[in-house]
Amino acid sequence: MCVVLLSPQDNPLEVLIGKQLRKTCENSRLIIFFHRNSITLTEVHKAWQMLKRAGFTYHKLFNNRIAGHAFSETRLSPVLQLCRSHTALVTCPEPRVAQLLSLQKRLPQLVVIGGVVEDRFMSVADLERYAQLPSVDALRAQFCHLLSAQAAGLSAALGHHQAALVRSLAAYSEPAAAGRQGQEES
Repeated sequence: MCVVLLSPQDNPLEVLIGKQLRKTCENSRLIIFFHRNSITLTEVHKAWQMLKRAGFTYHKLFNNRIAGHAFSETRLSPVLQLCRSHTALVTCPEPRVAQLLSLQKRLPQLVVIGGVVEDRFMSVADLERYAQLPSVDALRAQFCHLLSAQAAGLSAALGHHQAALVRSLAAYSEPAAAGRQGQEES
């Protein structure tokens, strides 16, 4: 646990908000930073609702001091450079970058300036490339299919000679069996 020493001018409310923000970010696998252009309160509420329905958590504007309390002396300390005036952020426990970027297109007042996905700092271009990648489950399914196809091919190759021998013996034994049945009937 990190102890933040308060200076005489630190606002206790800002320290508390910073601690809450730090805890939220430590438990999130997706953290996206936005620059918030001028926006009405109604539009902020609509954005909050849209993100909440999709499973994201929208964090209101915060100042540099709150960001300092939240991110200083943590693995996220490099993001302090992104936390300038009018900064908002969205967190999610799952790295659903593609869904967030599609929602962001309907929110022109929020401009993505960077993010952290599974402890990796990413620019906007990196986030867009990450969104194009297939999910881990899809990649696992492709890998399992590849392994099972190779195993089936190997099994067929190993059993080919035995199957050919069985067919040859069956073809050889059929005329002999038919001849014996003809002799028994007469």
